[in-house]
Amino acid sequence: MAEFQNQVSNHLIKVLVYNTQTSTPITENLKQLAAKNSIPIVGISETVEPTTASFQDWQVKQLNSLQAALSRQ
Repeated sequence: MAEFQNQVSNHLIKVLVYNTQTSTPITENLKQLAAKNSIPIVGISETVEPTTASFQDWQVKQLNSLQAALSRQ
């Protein structure tokens, strides 16, 4: 955990990717630390969201979110 926090604080990562379907105090603290350090945050889900979306649409949406975050750097 200390190494991860160090990487965020020292801008050694370009984007923080997290699982939207899991929330713990640890993940929330990491997201807050990333936001404080102006590191883009991208939520990724394990299952199709929304449930009415096709697999392809779901994956493209997630990839587009990641690409947008990376392009801000």
